[in-house]
Amino acid sequence: MPVDAVLSKSHSDLFKEMVEGKSAFYLQKDYVEVTRQEMAQEEALPARFTVERQNSVSRFLKTLFSYLVFPVALYRYGHHLAAGILFPLSKCPQHVFASYRKQIPLNTDWKFKRFTFEVPVEGSEPYKIDAMIVGKQSTLGNGRWLVASNGNNESYEQKLVDLNRDFYQILTELKSNAIVFNYPGVGASSGPANRQAMESAYRCILNFLHAKEVIGFGHSMGGGAQAAVKGYPLKPDVKYVFVKSRTFADIASTASLLVHRIAGWAVSFFGWNLDTASGSRNLKGAKEVIIQTASVSKPELLNDRSKMIDDGVIPAKTSLAYAIAGDGPLPPDKVIIGVPEMHNEMLQDTQLLTQQINRLLR
Repeated sequence: MPVDAVLSKSHSDLFKEMVEGKSAFYLQKDYVEVTRQEMAQEEALPARFTVERQNSVSRFLKTLFSYLVFPVALYRYGHHLAAGILFPLSKCPQHVFASYRKQIPLNTDWKFKRFTFEVPVEGSEPYKIDAMIVGKQSTLGNGRWLVASNGNNESYEQKLVDLNRDFYQILTELKSNAIVFNYPGVGASSGPANRQAMESAYRCILNFLHAKEVIGFGHSMGGGAQAAVKGYPLKPDVKYVFVKSRTFADIASTASLLVHRIAGWAVSFFGWNLDTASGSRNLKGAKEVIIQTASVSKPELLNDRSKMIDDGVIPAKTSLAYAIAGDGPLPPDKVIIGVPEMHNEMLQDTQLLTQQINRLLR
């Protein structure tokens, strides 16, 4: 079982107390004032969900070893260098993210709660992951949660500022709540960016959520982040649907086609080849919706590759939808939806998507 499984049942109970009952954050008299103060703080808040620290001496020796032994050091430096390219927002100062948070409207039906949780990283202090709860008073106790994983050039703050975004439209149609978070090294989430920490963060959220239904929604790189559930024991009493929107089959193939084969090799060698297609094919205990840019005027179900087109970033031939459609007839637990929007455009019509999610959750 992954190391992040140390998050215990008590964390799930604590999360439930945050969002349900008399102690729920949005029922407190000072909700707006406290939330505004938390939004303005540039650094991560004190961690609400913590993990057991490694022995300091052992951690120091492992870290020293990783920097002094040449092959290990080369891999470590290469991994961090590649992360800086793959996640450009990791170079953006924290005050920029704080300025976005200050713009999130608090006097609406939507309720927000910023919080921090820790994830264990081998040979390092636990990483702090900056996250936000989003929901309405009418839904926060219904047990349906959407876990949003960002694209590589996206932060949760950008997602939340505009109430007209497709994100809020999807939540409204699904009557769902959401957890959004920033990857390690982005915004107030500590870093440097690290694949192990990114995947651990995703699994930790699935672990501490007190939910009946979970909708994983990943755009682009966020679809790759969902590969963290490969081999991870999902809760048997929870229904899961994972949505992968305009994402790649794997990063190395996309880099090889867009840049050069050397770029694809480097991505693989330095540990960043998120294999979304393998994660999709081996997804156990969950259902899946794949969104792909296509030659269509409005969203429609796709049964083959014939209408799939390049989305302006990811070539159709290296997309997840193209890979899965090539496996033959789609199994009943998978759906591919073709949309007219390009890679970074908001979804204008989300009705077919939310209808399919609701159907798969039944």
